[in-house]
Amino acid sequence: MCARSGANCGSLFLDLRFRQLVQTLLADHPAHLDAASLAYFMHSFSETDKLAYRGEVDDRAWNSVVFQPLPIHVFLVDSTFNFTCFNVEDPDDPRVGLVNGELSIPGNLLRQEVFDPVVNQVLHLSRTPCARKPLRVQ
Repeated sequence: MCARSGANCGSLFLDLRFRQLVQTLLADHPAHLDAASLAYFMHSFSETDKLAYRGEVDDRAWNSVVFQPLPIHVFLVDSTFNFTCFNVEDPDDPRVGLVNGELSIPGNLLRQEVFDPVVNQVLHLSRTPCARKPLRVQ
C-alpha cells in the first residue's frame, strides 16, 4: 500500500493541463483569461468535453460531401472542441482558434497536450511499485 498523491488524481491533472493549454493559446488575448472566462472554460471542459472525449477517434472525424448526381466523396477533417468566449470585443484570431466568439481546440491538440501526458503518467505510476518504508513501532 502507498500514500495517495496528486499524481494519482488523473481527472484533476486533466483539468490543470487543459487550463495550461488555454492560457498558452490565449496568451496574446488577455481579455479571455479573466477569472470568469477561465472558470467557464474549465467548467465546460470538466463537465462536458472531458467526458465526451474519445481519444484518437477525435483526432479526425469523417465528413462526407455529396456532389450531385454522384459520386460521394468522403474525407477526414479535424475534430474540434468549441468553448464559448464571453469577451466578444476581442477580435478573431484563427491561428489560436478564436473564431466567431468561440475558442476551437482541435482534437489532436487536446489529446497531445492534455490527455496523453496524464494517461502516460498514470500508466507509469501503475507500473512503478510504491516505495515502501518499514514501519517503526515505538
